[in-house]
Amino acid sequence: MIYAIIHILVGAAFSVCYKVAANRNYDTVAVQLIMYAAGASLAAAFALAHGGLVAQGPTIPLGLTGAFLMLVSVRTFFMAMHQGGLAIGWTCVNLSVVIPLLVAICFWGEKPGMYQIVGLVLMIPCVVLFGDPKSHIEGNRTRWTILVAVATVCSGLGVILMKIVSDLAYPAAAAGAAHAEILFSYLTYCLAAGGLLLAPAVVRIPKPRFRGGEVRLGVIMGLACVVGLWAFIMAFTVLPAIVFLPLKAAAGVILTALLAVYAWREHLTRRQKLGILLGAACAALVNVR
Repeated sequence: MIYAIIHILVGAAFSVCYKVAANRNYDTVAVQLIMYAAGASLAAAFALAHGGLVAQGPTIPLGLTGAFLMLVSVRTFFMAMHQGGLAIGWTCVNLSVVIPLLVAICFWGEKPGMYQIVGLVLMIPCVVLFGDPKSHIEGNRTRWTILVAVATVCSGLGVILMKIVSDLAYPAAAAGAAHAEILFSYLTYCLAAGGLLLAPAVVRIPKPRFRGGEVRLGVIMGLACVVGLWAFIMAFTVLPAIVFLPLKAAAGVILTALLAVYAWREHLTRRQKLGILLGAACAALVNVR
């Protein structure tokens, strides 16, 4: 459970970085590139400390796939946050766990109990109740919706990928440092490839702004990215997906919504407050064995 708690807390902090970048008018391409550089450097250092980078098997292809999904997810969410709506936008991204949950039940052989089924069902009205962005979104709401939808789908697919990495790095019969080697090698390839994919966008910008604010925020996001993804993959080794993913979604919704309300005075409607309560109920029910 400690891994799940670490991931949830770091994820909430990561979501705040999007809002900080938008409010301070940071060059988000520069921030994202620094994030990749800092994250890849940290992951590579951990990999080398545990025996070195792993190049054989599916580690590199998985890293490249993860890089693409992360790049699209982070980039589209950065773009959406320029129009506001952190609480509802991050809610949608957190509830992207519906995609891997269906995969867990249909293909990974995880069977939810009665209370867990009720908790999973509660995720549906939670999404519906949060679907009232009128007081939060500026400009073209259709554009915002499309950007958040793309970020949500890519995030859900990324969760499936990390479950695969977890099964690869932590098979039941495995032991020793090979676990950490595979995990941090995957994160290194994922973040390094993401930076390479984003680099052409920096070249096209006449004067990319790598100021102190962009650099500091990018480093913070890079460190949070590595810690959050590490805790995420580790959580899969101690919790079934049908418990961990709804817990992550509900707790992430509540923490991010509270941060948005108290830090930036984003207004939550009664519908959305009820959605938070349902999210809390969902988190409680899926943990009943």
